[in-house]
Amino acid sequence: MSLIKDKYAKYIIIIAPIAWGLNPSFMKIAYRYVNPLMMNFIRLVMAFLFFVIFTMVTKKLKLKEVKEIAMDTKMLSLIFVVFQVCYSLGIKLIPASFTGIIFGLLPVTVLIINTITGDEKASVKMLVSIAMSLVGVVIIILSGNGGGMGVVSLTGLLLVLAAQISYGLFTVESKKKVLKYNSMVMTTVIMVPTAFVFFILIFKDIATFDYGSIPFEGWVSMFFAGVVGMGIANAIWMWGTGKIGSTRISLYNNLNPVAALIGAFIMLGERLNVYQYMGVAVIFAAIILSQYKPKAGNSDAVGVKPD
Repeated sequence: MSLIKDKYAKYIIIIAPIAWGLNPSFMKIAYRYVNPLMMNFIRLVMAFLFFVIFTMVTKKLKLKEVKEIAMDTKMLSLIFVVFQVCYSLGIKLIPASFTGIIFGLLPVTVLIINTITGDEKASVKMLVSIAMSLVGVVIIILSGNGGGMGVVSLTGLLLVLAAQISYGLFTVESKKKVLKYNSMVMTTVIMVPTAFVFFILIFKDIATFDYGSIPFEGWVSMFFAGVVGMGIANAIWMWGTGKIGSTRISLYNNLNPVAALIGAFIMLGERLNVYQYMGVAVIFAAIILSQYKPKAGNSDAVGVKPD
C-alpha cells in the first residue's frame, strides 16, 4: 500500500491546492448567511467530527497517543491557529481570486524560510522572485477595483498575507512531524486548539444563533470549506510533505491561484481589471522563476541541502 501511495503521491497532492483555490469562493458564499467567526467555528466542528469518525473507523486514532501528539505538535497547532484566524478574517475583506493569488506565493515563502533555517542557500534567483512577487502584489493593490469585486482592502490583503506566511511555517514544520504521526490523526488533533479559539470568540452567539436561517447552499459551502478545504486538504498536504519535502511540495501550490481565479469567476462572477491581470502575470512569472533549477553541471547552480 505504501509503495502505491508513493507512486501516486504527486497526483494525490494536487487535490490540496485545488481545494484551497476553490475554498475562498465557498467561504464567501457561506459568509452571505453567517458572520466569519461563527462560520469558521461551524466548519471547524464539521471537519473535526468528520476526522474523528474517519480515524476511528479506520482505526488510526489511538486515544493513548493523542496526548503525546498534542504535546509534540504544540508549535504546529499555534501556527495553525494564527493561520486560520488571519485567513478567516482576511478573506472576508478581499476578492476570492486575490486570496488564491497571494497563496500562490507560498513557494517563495517556503524558500525564504528554508534559507533562514539553513536548508537552502540564498540565491540571486530567489531574491529576484521575491522582489517580483512584491511588485505584483503592489500592482494589484494600487490598481483599484476589479469588475464586480468591490473595494480591495489593504487590511484584508495583509491578513491573508500573514495567513500565507503562517502556512509557509506550517508546511516546513509539518515535515518534521508527519514522519512520526499519521497525517489524518495529526490534522484531527491540531484542529482542537483552533476550534477552541473560535469558540471563545463567539461563545455568546452559539446558543442563540438561528441555524435554521442557513440555506442548503450555505451548509454545503461550510462543509466544503471545513471537511474538504481545511481537513482533507491539510491532511494530504502534511502527508505529501513527508513524501517529497517542504520545498518541492510548495511548488504544487501554483495550482491554487489558477483554481481560485476559475472558482471566483464561475461562483462569484469576479473579474480582474487589466492592471490586476498584469499584477497576476508578474506574480506567476515570479513563481516560475522560483521553480527554475539550472541543469546539473551548470556553474551557476545553487547548492541546496536535501529537503
